[in-house]
Amino acid sequence: MRVTKPHFQIRPGDQVSFMRHRQLVHVEMLSPGARRGPASEARSLYLDLSSPDGTQSPG
Repeated sequence: MRVTKPHFQIRPGDQVSFMRHRQLVHVEMLSPGARRGPASEARSLYLDLSSPDGTQSPG
């Protein structure tokens, strides 16, 4: 499904693709955040499917 509205709600298990600079990034949401926190905490909420080994890429 292609979503064009920025306020579309995603849920755990949903996958999202977007451009970061000139790189296509594909992530899967693991858990919603309970609060606005540091980047290190935010990275634990998704799985980066763009990297070959599934590890988190630096933000």
